[in-house]
Parts: sequence; C-alpha cells; structure tokens
Amino acid sequence: MSYVSSLFTISRVSSSMKQVPLLALSKSLASTYGCLVREGGGPLLSGSGDINLVCSRCSNPIGTHMEGFPPFINAAAKCSKCDANLHLTKASHYKLRTQMLADIEDSAPPEAYFLIDRMFEKTPEAGLIQDVVFRLTEKFSETQTERPRLFYHYTSVEALHSILGKGAIWASDIAFLNDSSELSYASNLINSVTEEFEKEGSEEFLELLKRAGRSATEPTSAASGYLVCCFCVDGDLLSQWRAYGDGGKGVALGFDSHDFTVPDILVRRVLYDERQQNELIINTLREFRELIINISKKYTAQEMDKNKTLPALCGLFRSFMTEYSFTFKHPAFSEENEWRIIVPYDRSNWLGRILFRPSKSLLIPYTMMAFGDHVDKPSLPLLELVHGPTLHPELLKKSLHLLLEQQGYEHVEVRGSSAPLRV
Repeated sequence: MSYVSSLFTISRVSSSMKQVPLLALSKSLASTYGCLVREGGGPLLSGSGDINLVCSRCSNPIGTHMEGFPPFINAAAKCSKCDANLHLTKASHYKLRTQMLADIEDSAPPEAYFLIDRMFEKTPEAGLIQDVVFRLTEKFSETQTERPRLFYHYTSVEALHSILGKGAIWASDIAFLNDSSELSYASNLINSVTEEFEKEGSEEFLELLKRAGRSATEPTSAASGYLVCCFCVDGDLLSQWRAYGDGGKGVALGFDSHDFTVPDILVRRVLYDERQQNELIINTLREFRELIINISKKYTAQEMDKNKTLPALCGLFRSFMTEYSFTFKHPAFSEENEWRIIVPYDRSNWLGRILFRPSKSLLIPYTMMAFGDHVDKPSLPLLELVHGPTLHPELLKKSLHLLLEQQGYEHVEVRGSSAPLRV
C-alpha cells in the first residue's frame, strides 16, 4: 500500500489559516534524510500563505504562513520542542498521533481478558461458583506477570513483505504449530494429575470429569479451535533466529503489546515451570471437588442436571483446562520466553473467515489479524524492526527503510542483530 502526500488532512485552526501535521519519522529513517534544525526554537520556515506546517507529535509550528510544502527533496526537520523527526514535504498519514518506540513507557499495562463459559450465571448457585471463578482467575493471573511492552515476532523477509503489504499478521490453528508435542505435553500432564483425583472423588465429581473430558482439548475436531500467533520478549535471540528467523536471514518485528488487548483475543505468557503447571491443575481440581461437595449438600445429581448446574460446571472446568492447554509448554523451551495471542474460533461463526495455506502434506487453517484501520492509526502496532545477522547489514537496512516508507510505517525504528551468527 503506497501513500501519496496531499492536503486532505489539513484542518482549520482559524477562519484564515490551515494546519497540516507533518509526517513523523523514526530516528533510523531520518538519518537517511538531510535534516534541518533551528537553534533557539521558533519555526524553521515562513512564507505568505495560509498554511501552517506543524509537528504531528506536539503541534509545534515548523513552517508558518506557507503556500504548501517547501520545494525540498529528501528533506527532514527536527522539532525544536519535542525533538521529533519530521518529513518536510509529507503530511501525516493518520488522524491520531502515531505511537513510536520512544513512547512505550507512557501507558499503564492492560488488564487480562479471560475466556470463561458464563453458563453458570444462570444456575441457582451462581454466587458460590463465582467465588471459585474469582479465586482461580486470580491464581492464574499471578503466573502471567506484567506484560512486556514489546513483543517480537521472528519471521522471514518474504513473510515481512506480506505482513506489511496486507497490514495483518497470521494466527494459525494451534494444532498445526511446528512443535507437534505442545498440546500432547499439556494434555498428558493434565491427565496424569486428574487420574490421581479420580481415585478419591465423589460420584458427582467423577461425573463432572467424565463429561468435561480430562485435558479439555480436541485438536483434531473440526467444530472449533484456537488460532495462535507466537512472540518472544527478546528481539535479538540467537536460538530464535535459527528456529524462526529464516536461519538468521529474517527479521524480528517488534509490536506494541498493549495494542493487542481487544475483545475475544487472549494474550498469554507461556508457562514452562512444571511445578507451577502442576500447582495450577491441582488447585483447579481441588476447587471443583470442594464446589461439587458443597452443592451436593443441597441437590442430588439429577437435580443438578435439571437446574443446569452440572452442565455449567463442566463448561467452566473445560474453560480452565483449555487455558492451561495452550499456555503450558515443555521446560526445554524455556529460553524462548514466549507470549501468545490466542483467538478462539468455531465453525459456525468463523467458516467464512478461515484461510488455508499448504505446508508439506497439510493445509494449515489460519486467519489474518489487523489492529488498526490505517486511517486513525496504522493497521499494525509495529514499533521496531530488527534484522538478522546478515553479511550485508547496510544494504538490508536500505531496503527495509524503503519498504517501511512505502507501506506507511515511517515511524518504525530499524536496527541490526548483534548475534554472531553468519549466513
């Protein structure tokens, strides 16, 4: 998607003057331009027209009473008020102030979003069940820690071109991830712990486990699934370059993780500590076992079925076990320090939105996700681009800067890897 500068974004600030916010540039991109700087403050340029060119970051005047953009080529300016780098002959693409790498400490971390089966709210014991839900979600939240502000996604240069061109990232069905043992690892762990609880459970508790299923995951079912995109908190990790960054020839895209907080999308830290994993499973089983015991004092198993309490508890139990299934990973992968965005989907609502790509002997279901409209703000919350340890870093930086500029991501910083890998 290419951009042509125009004055369509001009807004009137009085009956006679118009204000044009100038396009903000990253420091790395601005270094490829000739840059004008005015010492002592005040506008860089002035004329006799009815247009004010202003900083899109702080509204400081850069050119006053201009007739249009100045007749410069390859020219940038530095704002004397906020030190922003600005393109002197292009207006900002977006209506809102563009988030940049230097801004990432400005906002508070977002709250976690939980995908919970809410059927229990219509049962006679909704209050008692809600207490259990609160305790379990609090316990799980403690494992998630404060979300790092930048998430890095390692991929190839070819994939980068597609991501920027389409303004979206891919999220693939978790059952088709590169490491086929991921779901089976979590499932086996959940099953082994559950088997111990089955030895001493009440009839009602055992019925709950039977209906809910142990691991609560059915990766081969076509009825539903979970679409996942994986990230690392380190944008220059040798193992990630080798495994996911095209053997070091690729890139790591640094996203503002706070912009991934939207309804129906889960943002999760992957857990590698087996002791922690076991504690979550055991605590959940204990809570449900005690809950069933307390409810059984009022209702028989038949009555619990009739008033929908038992079906609601089954759905709720599955919600928690599903959470664990897509956040647990074998301790051997702990160096990855992975976070994920997870999108639940079902056939009835998603069939028309699911895409497919071939991979060896399989067709992988996936979707493309954008987080902006490219009008108010960019489609993707991309703030930084790290290229792999290439033998030609300056040539690669040149092409990356041109690609980012072509696609409307001039604000994205570019840097190279310091890893010793040679490709």
